[in-house]
Amino acid sequence: MKTEYELAKEIAFQIREGKDVTELKNQLKELRKKNIKEFWENWKPTLKELEHIQLPNPLEELHYEVLYHSGVLRKEQLIDGKYYRGTCRNANVAQWDEKGNCFWYMRHKFGNNFAEKINHLQDDNRYDLFVPLEEVDPKENEIIKKD
Repeated sequence: MKTEYELAKEIAFQIREGKDVTELKNQLKELRKKNIKEFWENWKPTLKELEHIQLPNPLEELHYEVLYHSGVLRKEQLIDGKYYRGTCRNANVAQWDEKGNCFWYMRHKFGNNFAEKINHLQDDNRYDLFVPLEEVDPKENEIIKKD
C-alpha cells in the first residue's frame, strides 16, 4: 500500500502527463480517512494536549470516546454557574449555564468585551465548541458580565 505522500506525488505526475487521476484521488481520499481513523483509535492524549486540540467537523462517536476517556468533562459532570478551563477558538475559560444548556465566555473583539455563548462538544452544531477539562476559579477578565 502506498503512503499519502506517494499517492499525492503520483497524482501530480499523472496530471503533468495529462492523464485521468480520478481513481488515484479516490484512493488518496480513502487512505486519508483510514489514517485519521487509526490516529483517533490509537491516540491517548494528555490534558495538556487537549488544551490545543482542533476538533474534526463533524464529531463522530469515536472522537467522543477518545476525548471523554482522556478526561474531557461530560455535560452531566458540570455544575451550574461554575467556571471551567478548556478550549475553544476564542477562550480558555467558560461558565456553564445549566438552564441555557451552554457555556458563556467573555469575548474580546476589536476592543469590545462581551459575553458570548458556545455549545458543549456534546451538542455539536458544526460551529466552535467548548471542550471543558477542569473546574477553575476565573480571573477578573474571565468573569461573565451579561448586559
